[in-house]
Amino acid sequence: MQYRMPDAYDQEGGVNQEKRFSVALQRYRDSSANDKMNPFAEQEAWEEHQMVVVNSLEFCYFVLLEWTLSFFSILIMK
Repeated sequence: MQYRMPDAYDQEGGVNQEKRFSVALQRYRDSSANDKMNPFAEQEAWEEHQMVVVNSLEFCYFVLLEWTLSFFSILIMK
């Protein structure tokens, strides 16, 4: 058995990024689908959830603001 020197990924030029990250991305491959899964799917799902939360909070804020303005306008009119 002969030792093989690992590739240097910090050298200028000629770095094969797909080969470099192939080991890290292997766990995101679904062998039954024969397709790469999205390694960023979890991050994208989290960001989508955050947008839903932000939109819900904005809605609640504007409803509360409208209610408060209506309440004070009724008080001022009396």
